[in-house]
Amino acid sequence: MGTNNIDYPSSNAQTRTVSQRFIHPSYDNGLNFAAALLKLSTPFTITNYVRTACVPNAQMDFAVGKTCTAAGWGSRNEYDPYVNPILYEVNVDITSRSTCDLIYDGIVTDNMVCAGGVGGEGICHGDSPLVTKVDSKWYVVGIPLASYGCAREGYPAIYQYAPVLYDWIEPIFRGEDPPLPPTPAPPVSTAVKEHGPD
Repeated sequence: MGTNNIDYPSSNAQTRTVSQRFIHPSYDNGLNFAAALLKLSTPFTITNYVRTACVPNAQMDFAVGKTCTAAGWGSRNEYDPYVNPILYEVNVDITSRSTCDLIYDGIVTDNMVCAGGVGGEGICHGDSPLVTKVDSKWYVVGIPLASYGCAREGYPAIYQYAPVLYDWIEPIFRGEDPPLPPTPAPPVSTAVKEHGPD
């Protein structure tokens, strides 16, 4: 954190190790609730180069047409499998969920939000969450899930909608861990009794 070049980090860069990972308990191995939280060994120090974005509560809604910013070290095009060492950002507008659902043949749910698909600008493999500014505060709008190619005209990217994650994240603000996925039940072993001749 705190640098715009991962090959040559500046003196403002900070690194931390992850002590625990929390996967959303409703994650279905597909696109629904595809979100995870990383608990750090020690917190980052807030500076002019390392800042935070707020978690929107469940009542917040980001309207169609709202301009958001996506940033990251993602690929510069869909045919490039490598991350880019330079941090880039792009502004994209939220698009209609119903229109996005039509484009993607019915996979977009109310737990998702779509943005981009205009002007050949958008996210690609490895890019970071979508954020926007509301009343001088930055909020996370969504977490990248999927898109057809990268920044293709007419194909907005699909994001996990951040407000629906609030109830899961909220325990952190009380110093507690978020709920974990339920532990799968152990397989049931059925003993087969051998029968001799009658």
